[in-house]
Amino acid sequence: MGMILIDNAYATLIREQDIIISPSDMNVILSTIQSHPAVKKTTTLLPICLPGVSDEGFLYLTIKYSTASVGILYGSLMRESFPECMKAANEVDLVLQQEGIDKVITKHMSDFYTQPYSNGNSLLNG
Repeated sequence: MGMILIDNAYATLIREQDIIISPSDMNVILSTIQSHPAVKKTTTLLPICLPGVSDEGFLYLTIKYSTASVGILYGSLMRESFPECMKAANEVDLVLQQEGIDKVITKHMSDFYTQPYSNGNSLLNG
C-alpha cells in the first residue's frame, strides 16, 4: 500500500488486493500520525493496529515527510519489509524534489486555504 499525504489528509492511495483500508482505518492512521509530530522529522517505521486489515492486526507503515505538509507512506503486512518500503519512499521523495512537485503541492494547498470565496471568507478565516 502506498499513500501521499498533504496537510494531514490523504491525496492518493494505492493499495494491494490483500490490503483493504476502510474509512475508519484511514482515520486511525491519520489521527496516529497527527498525534505524533516526530514522525514528520525522520523516516519512521510505525506498526499500527488495524484488525480489519490483517489477522495479526498490524499494518507496518513507513512514513517519510518530504516537507512539513507532504508525506509519503508505504504500508505492509510484513514487518521485515521496512527496508524495501523505506527505499521506495526515498525514491518517491527524490522524484518529488527533483520535479519540484513538493513545492507546487505546498503552494497550491496554501493558495487553497487562503483563496477567498465570493463572500470574502477563506477556509482559514471563515
